[in-house]
Amino acid sequence: MSDDLTKGEVSAVAQKAGCAWLHEPLAQRFATLCRAPLVAELEQAKKDAERYRWLREGNDAKHGAAWYVAVNLYGCEWDAAIDAAIAKEQS
Repeated sequence: MSDDLTKGEVSAVAQKAGCAWLHEPLAQRFATLCRAPLVAELEQAKKDAERYRWLREGNDAKHGAAWYVAVNLYGCEWDAAIDAAIAKEQS
């Protein structure tokens, strides 16, 4: 995902924030700063969705990796265990 915003996107962000009076370079920076947390949140949501799909798709293989994670690990350990299992499958 690019950090470069179109002039229309910059104008829309500035307008919604009540800062339509900002000059273009400052408006560009303002829009980029507003966008950064949303991009990070979207990336985290994508990662969580990937983990969910991995669990859902692997749950039918009794005694498989997904079953092991779901039965033997605490919830706080799931992300790291699932990430490691996905990485192992992809290598």
